[in-house]
Amino acid sequence: MRIEGLKETANRHFTGVDRRRVPPSAAFAPGSRTLRQLFMEMVLGQRVGFGPDGPFHTIKAPSEHGDYGPPAWVEYLQEHQSDYPYVTGDTGILKLAIARGLVERLPPRIMLIEWGCGGVNGFQKTRLLIDAITQSDSHEIAACAFVDTVPSFAQESAQLASAAYGIPSHPVVGDFTKAGDINVPKLEGCTPVVVCFGGPFANAPDERNAGGLGPKDNAAMYCRMANAQNGQGSRLLLTYQCDKDPERLTKQYRPTKAFERFIFSPLAWAVEEGVISRSYDPHDYWRMTTAYDKENEAVRLQATCKKEHHLLTAREGQIIMEENDSLTMLLSGKWSAEAWNHVLSAAGYSVSEDCIFEEETHGLILAEAVRPWQPS
Repeated sequence: MRIEGLKETANRHFTGVDRRRVPPSAAFAPGSRTLRQLFMEMVLGQRVGFGPDGPFHTIKAPSEHGDYGPPAWVEYLQEHQSDYPYVTGDTGILKLAIARGLVERLPPRIMLIEWGCGGVNGFQKTRLLIDAITQSDSHEIAACAFVDTVPSFAQESAQLASAAYGIPSHPVVGDFTKAGDINVPKLEGCTPVVVCFGGPFANAPDERNAGGLGPKDNAAMYCRMANAQNGQGSRLLLTYQCDKDPERLTKQYRPTKAFERFIFSPLAWAVEEGVISRSYDPHDYWRMTTAYDKENEAVRLQATCKKEHHLLTAREGQIIMEENDSLTMLLSGKWSAEAWNHVLSAAGYSVSEDCIFEEETHGLILAEAVRPWQPS
């Protein structure tokens, strides 16, 4: 990537790497300042997440490709209900945990809070847990709150729970990656149980090259927010993928048209907002690629540049993107129960051995907040 008129400034961003002497892949290897960091900071002018003020809303395609944002995600899930690992894997591990006594390890009167509920597509997993609790003679759900950055997802989940079980259910629009952004109703005499299916806490960025936190430390920050919002005695129930087979993982994340549109949502958002020229079509210049990141035990979902081209931006003028430059759009951690135990401990939680349920590729962990934590 080159910025016309700012070449020397840009080179300094890459920790002294001289782009004229090394190929793009070497310039953006782990350990150097990443292209994504420079792109997001200099082109978008801010850290872009999938929250309500970022690209996680319906984004009309600049050409014939179809909408970005949530519609692309829903389309992908509908295409892969039978083989998407976070549907099949989560369902399987949740059934296993219920069979092995998960409900008995929960508090008797529950305020169920689901972060990243996902609407009708996600409710099939939530329903397994609600069924198990409501069928128990010793446990009850007093109320539910369904949290998502997409308003329609939160609304769908709340309506489904209310209609199926008669449980008071509240849709809440919020982003768990932002402290204080989730306004969940409080209920006396109930223990909050935060449920997060699908492993979004593991989609934590690696910001160490910019002086920030690594993926596991960022995941701990997300867990700390659950602790701070719900207090001591509250529970956090997470499902996660712990598969470390690179071939199997990259196959699971193989690009499809819908998945690629979802992963490219930040680029489409930049076009929609006029940060990038409105005539720019990401699909003309980028393709989605996947790679296993052994150091971070994660799958790296990337936008890889198809060909050198000029990118016109509102903030920095013309930027030259070079063939095979890549942007890490998402880093999806595949961590073991031991790793999650360390993450949760750093966030003020305790995990009993009988609250860990893990098979070869997926796991479920139930943690209790035992130490208070407040954002600094």
